[in-house]
Amino acid sequence: MNNKSSIKILLALLIVFLPLVSKSQQWQQNNIDIEQMTKQIDNYIGNTPHINDSLVAACDKLISNAQNQKAASFVAGYLFNKFSTSSIMGDESVAVYISRKYFLDGPLEWSGDGGIALLRLYTEFNENSLIGMDAPELALSSIGGNSVNIHELSSRFTILYFFDSSCKTCKDSFPELAGIIERFNHLSISVYAVYTQSDTNQLEVFRQTFKQEIENSKAEWFWVYDQDGQSNFHKLYNVLSTPQMFLLDREKRIIGRNLNPNSLESILGSREKMISELHSTAQSFVPQYLSLFDLEKEPEWDAALEPLFQKVSKDNLEMFNALFYHLFLFLSNSDQQYEKDCAVYLAQKYICGKPDLWYDNYLVNQIVSLEVNKIKQNAPGSLFPDFTFYSKRGKHKKIKFKNNNYTYIYFFNPDCAICKPFTYELKKVHRQLKKKGVKVIGIFTGDNQEILQNYLKQQPVPWLVVYPGKGNQHDLFNTYEIKYLPQTYLIDSGKKIIVKAANTIKIKEYIK
Repeated sequence: MNNKSSIKILLALLIVFLPLVSKSQQWQQNNIDIEQMTKQIDNYIGNTPHINDSLVAACDKLISNAQNQKAASFVAGYLFNKFSTSSIMGDESVAVYISRKYFLDGPLEWSGDGGIALLRLYTEFNENSLIGMDAPELALSSIGGNSVNIHELSSRFTILYFFDSSCKTCKDSFPELAGIIERFNHLSISVYAVYTQSDTNQLEVFRQTFKQEIENSKAEWFWVYDQDGQSNFHKLYNVLSTPQMFLLDREKRIIGRNLNPNSLESILGSREKMISELHSTAQSFVPQYLSLFDLEKEPEWDAALEPLFQKVSKDNLEMFNALFYHLFLFLSNSDQQYEKDCAVYLAQKYICGKPDLWYDNYLVNQIVSLEVNKIKQNAPGSLFPDFTFYSKRGKHKKIKFKNNNYTYIYFFNPDCAICKPFTYELKKVHRQLKKKGVKVIGIFTGDNQEILQNYLKQQPVPWLVVYPGKGNQHDLFNTYEIKYLPQTYLIDSGKKIIVKAANTIKIKEYIK
């Protein structure tokens, strides 16, 4: 008989004989009042906080207070059955504790159906993958033959999913599972999908059957199987049947076990809410905290950031992510260049410089990196970034700077409530600016040529107006700092940015 056949027989026995309940007649023969004792036990446990440590302490007290050895064995057996058959996730930890302490490694005699062998089997199949434990090591083979170690995955959450291509429940529930993963993928989720059989052709058939659902989920899927049959995953993860599903956190601690799609959705929803609350707390904290420091002085940057980093990055990585993201967001959105410069410093040292501490790789590699580059290339003293613009008639229009002392560029949109009065004010001083060698150029931030033409018919202006061209609006916002409209740039004849976000009064002061 091979190893896999032995496991299947043991699993079948385990399913048949569990729960391991002691027959009431045996205890009645030992003069134990079953009804009275179980009522007392249920009442005591029902008034105990449903926390693992509290439940364990309550069980110890009930068992130790039994009037004799036989009564203690009944109480322990009843409690084991109560928690081993509970529908509440995590209660199996209490059952395993009772089994080990009082029966397998303890003084009490087990008299349940199936005998001590089945009790031992239940315990050994559950004790390695309980809530709060580090997930047992798994380094299984992909179809291509590469070893994939579950502990090397860096996502915030890892779904450990055991399945069989012939399992009807696996097939029926997979679309729902993939949909839930898609909904919560912004939390950073990877899936370690373990095929419990050895026929990789059938594994590939399963993948192709649900190819669309897998792609829609937008998660990173690792499809693996036990190539040499040596991983012992059945015992390590209590894989009695399929599907079997666990949820692990970033550190690969087990935070959910024996999950179905509904329970997975519930846990992820709870985590999503917790993360959202952390971000709300961080958003409120940041302005008040930064107000304590004079960020115009560069030494104050470290004084503000380093002690905070040392504390939160060790105590709570989720809080670190929320707090330092909102620090960056607040500083990068500031009108003050020194705060923008502090944002760049923060990003380079604590975000892009420490990618292993961040759950969202896209945030680090795309969003923050892009914003840092945008701040640097739009800082006063930098050359105004190049871009291909078009006139209101759709012709290519290159902005020239060398023929003027200054160029005053303002970004606007007809939907902007402030843009209209700003344009009116700019018209009033346009002649004065022109006499000083200032050329005014308006840049429409939309990409609809017709809207621009209609706007200029209703609001004619005496300066050049350009726009980015159809389909190029996103690139425009990724090139220039135009989070708020109207946004202005004063540029010298050498194309160098002198100042941004300056109104007409400030411009007059700069060009004196």
